[in-house]
Parts: sequence; structure tokens; C-alpha cells
Amino acid sequence: MFSRRSSPGASRRGFYLIGLLIVIAILFILYGKELLPDKTTGKSTQDMALERSKGAACTANRQALSVQITAWSLNHSGETATVERLRQDGVNVPPCPEGGVLSIGADGHTIYCSIHDPAPGDAPPAGSTSPPGPVVPNIPSGLGM
Repeated sequence: MFSRRSSPGASRRGFYLIGLLIVIAILFILYGKELLPDKTTGKSTQDMALERSKGAACTANRQALSVQITAWSLNHSGETATVERLRQDGVNVPPCPEGGVLSIGADGHTIYCSIHDPAPGDAPPAGSTSPPGPVVPNIPSGLGM
């Protein structure tokens, strides 16, 4: 009679192929969850992450502006900082990544963004994310502010 002899790696090759297909299927499932919209907001995970990153970039820009206000106040003691005044003096006022307008509070050092952190009394635009709060620089006492 004939004996069936297979090559030593033939049975293992089928096992590797099935394992590879299972791994690919798992990856597709996980990636598909990233693309599906959230049930509460209707936005995909990537869209929500992009919004959060823009909010974080706006907060970082406002913190950078607060440092610039502190440096500006060293040369302009007793004066209240405004965005227009800072620009006149050559201070680079960083923009909000989503196009919001930065403003400085009446105290001269609280920074607001019209999208991410509107000033008190200003309504946030429709669809904006929750504001992280105003940025207030840590100014040492005795600087005249």
C-alpha cells in the first residue's frame, strides 16, 4: 500500500496561516472601533482626540503668552497689558489653533480664549469643548501688577 508522507513543515504551515489570519482579523476589529463614531457625541475617537489636542495647544499658547506678559510687565510697571498693547511693543501673541480670539482680562494678566475659555459674560461658541479654565501667570510680588 501507499503510505502518505508529508513534508515536515506542511502541517505547521497551515497553523501559521490560520494564526496570521486571526491576528489580522483582530487588528481590523480594533482599528474599526477607532473609526466608529461615539454614541453620545457622534464623533469618531480620532476627531475627539484632534479636538482635545487643539484645546491643549490653545492652553499651551496662553501659558506662553502669560510668560511674555510677565516679561513685558518688568519693563512696563503700572501699565495694564492688553493684546493690542503687547503687539505694539513687538510681543508675539500666539494664536488659538481653532481660530479663537485671545483676550486679556481687566486685571491685566488673566488670559481668555473665545473658543476654549471665554471671558465671563461671553457665551462659548456652539459645539465647543469644555474649557480648561483661564490661564493666570505666576507673577512674583513686587512687580507692580
